[in-house]
Amino acid sequence: MLVGGDSGGPLVDFEGRVIGIHSRISTSVWDNIHVPIDTFSNDWDQLIAKKIIGAQPRKLIGFRLGPDSNKVTRVEEGSPAAEAGLKVGDQVIKANDQPVTNTEDFQKIYSKVNIGDVIKLTVKRGEEELALNLTVSEQ
Repeated sequence: MLVGGDSGGPLVDFEGRVIGIHSRISTSVWDNIHVPIDTFSNDWDQLIAKKIIGAQPRKLIGFRLGPDSNKVTRVEEGSPAAEAGLKVGDQVIKANDQPVTNTEDFQKIYSKVNIGDVIKLTVKRGEEELALNLTVSEQ
């Protein structure tokens, strides 16, 4: 029989072997949740190794384009964009050799990069075109 307060305790089979951990106990049998011991052991090892479990790490570039624009409206201090030399007011005209005319164009390119990848930006600053390399980091 399971009762409130058993959460976190072992779930054992008829021979006394631990086969799971109670993770949620409810008054309804159907609402009880148990984590199999193999899953728990694997996740525990990952937690000890300080790895992220479940959610994927998020990418960080550290700048924003204006709505329906290719103009940089914000650069976060200390971000990959700031380190690459991007400035507010720059116009991103290419990313990884693909034309950028608006936020949607850039999002399509950004969706295909991973943490650690370098995005090759071509920006227009005043009358000058600059080539900047932005390394995507983990947020």
